[in-house]
Amino acid sequence: MGCKRISLFLLPLLTLTILSVADKALASDKKRQVSHRNITALAAAGGGKATLKGRKQTSGCNLFQGKWVFDASSPVYDSSTCPFINGEVDCLKFGRPDTKFLNYSWQPDSCTIPRWDFIRNGSSLIRDMNRLDAFNLGLTTWAQWVDQNVNNSQTRVFFQGISPTHYVGKEWNEPKKTCNGQMQPLTGSTYPGGPLPASSIVSRVLRSMKTPVYLLDITTLSQLRKDAHPSTYGENGRTDCSHWCLPGLPDTWNQLLYAALSM
Repeated sequence: MGCKRISLFLLPLLTLTILSVADKALASDKKRQVSHRNITALAAAGGGKATLKGRKQTSGCNLFQGKWVFDASSPVYDSSTCPFINGEVDCLKFGRPDTKFLNYSWQPDSCTIPRWDFIRNGSSLIRDMNRLDAFNLGLTTWAQWVDQNVNNSQTRVFFQGISPTHYVGKEWNEPKKTCNGQMQPLTGSTYPGGPLPASSIVSRVLRSMKTPVYLLDITTLSQLRKDAHPSTYGENGRTDCSHWCLPGLPDTWNQLLYAALSM
């Protein structure tokens, strides 16, 4: 799929990226332009059930329920040829000795997601507020804006799930461990530590909206990838169990978005 920047997978919470379905498929880094024929992608917290308004399932297939399988054809690009990868996530450049973490593909239980098909072109201030309360306020404000301003006949709204961290090993039954030294994903399709607390907030807010929202529910499948963080192999050498190596897991997020748009 090449390493051409798709800003969706690294957006901060509640940041809008506009992906035009016409000739401007990728906006510039400095200006993300909005046209009338758009697909609106929104990155924020995830979770939620299949009963959320909008399409979580595509053609009868739940893209986000499945397992990680070994795939010798992955990754589909070389990090050394990609100018958009920051040092903090370029694990191979900074000495990660294993590469098996690159060879896993997401396989939904009830369908096969399509391979990439693309053209590559060139190389009021409140102190100490509870974070979940703040998230709920922010998400509710966003939902109200979408309901008031988004034209459903011209726009599809995508809401991306939370990107999890792996600093607390007891969540996957390895007390006192972190992502350091992890070389394989968790088996199965459920995370031992359970869903993230923000999931109920997302579910409630999305259900309250009149605008259909497609939940890109990448949270659980990402929770299974304790092996996919930079760990100590980023530019600064500090333990990083919140970002993700590139190539790596965020490429699967983009593949699932592509599948949601094309299936």
